[in-house]
Amino acid sequence: MADLIIQRNKVWYAKCTFLGVRMRDSLKTTDKDQAVERLFELMLLVREGTYQYHATKFNDLAKKFEENPPLRDAINKLGVLRNHLMPAFKDKTLGEIDFEAWAEEVALNRPRTTAIYFIGVAKSMGLPIPEWKDIPLRQAKRWNETQILSEEQVLDVILNHCTPKKYVPVSLIACYSTLRRGTILSLRKKDVDLNDGINVVAGRSVKTAVFIPMHKKLRDAFGLVKVVPMRPDDLWFPDINGDNIGTAVRRAFKKVGISWGTFHHLRHFGACHMLNNGVDIATVSKWLGHKDIATTMIYARVNRDTLKDSAKVFDTNLHKSA
Repeated sequence: MADLIIQRNKVWYAKCTFLGVRMRDSLKTTDKDQAVERLFELMLLVREGTYQYHATKFNDLAKKFEENPPLRDAINKLGVLRNHLMPAFKDKTLGEIDFEAWAEEVALNRPRTTAIYFIGVAKSMGLPIPEWKDIPLRQAKRWNETQILSEEQVLDVILNHCTPKKYVPVSLIACYSTLRRGTILSLRKKDVDLNDGINVVAGRSVKTAVFIPMHKKLRDAFGLVKVVPMRPDDLWFPDINGDNIGTAVRRAFKKVGISWGTFHHLRHFGACHMLNNGVDIATVSKWLGHKDIATTMIYARVNRDTLKDSAKVFDTNLHKSA
């Protein structure tokens, strides 16, 4: 058996032909006995006729999917491939990927409908993903007034508990622009005028032109970016993965006892902060890029301090009439 494996840089590799199949897989271990066990596992796959699938590169499946995208909802599904599946599986063989663990991670960290959609896209590519019904999906909690965050709270989460620190500018921009995570990560140099504001096309299902006026706190957040883009089409955040920053912010919220907090709650903060400080809902709706002001109404909740302040109008009226 020893002549069927070879060691390179201390890692063992298969170097043999079994039942006519040439095997050159990395056995992913520096331990010889473990390498032999893994070679036996690969030989069993050859005997079962599943070895070729096991050795298939995810990149090859991704290329086929891009060349022949599904007829229905192709743009969004290709977006899932490029923005979520490729960062997770790029350059790996199918045998190297723990698809069940990936599906469980998606189910845990994404809203229910998003998790089902991601899993569905992966399955449509032919990946061995469990049925979403067999995966415990996180039950989304509807946003309500108990989730209104103060500026002090969000700054504590971002500045003191969110790591690595390269995520701080993105998170602050989310707070002070109300832009979604994906929109921020897609921002290019030409989209941002530090004197005027941000001009971008944004939205989930319906895209719309959005203008975010520049202000000091938003400008200061951009000022924290270590490497400023030079060319008009250069990204502001080329090295930041959306899933990774989402996980980091969620963990930061948990550290301060806000178990339901997510990156999207930074957008919630911005909307509620404006409304609770006298900005009319039509203006906030423009900031958020909502086509229908009814969508913005979910943020039209006020915190307890604002409610208490509103009671003063009765005292004022009484004094005037006295």
